[in-house]
Amino acid sequence: MAIEVFVDESCRGGEYLLAAVTVDARSVKASRTATRRMLLPGERRMHFSKETASRRRQLLDQIVRLPLSATVLTSQSGDSS
Repeated sequence: MAIEVFVDESCRGGEYLLAAVTVDARSVKASRTATRRMLLPGERRMHFSKETASRRRQLLDQIVRLPLSATVLTSQSGDSS
């Protein structure tokens, strides 16, 4: 079985976040289509930091139905400054 992995990272304060989403290669096209349908009119991309709490819940309710698996790793910075 072939899979595709999509990765994103973020640093906030002293915390580093790494998210990896795996999707069966046969489901990538349908998952992308479903994700695009979640965009509001005029939106080109989804970015949770710009969404309201209710919109985030709405998006997550739809995302959990997609055939994918997600892993989030966190790390605290060793820098004490």
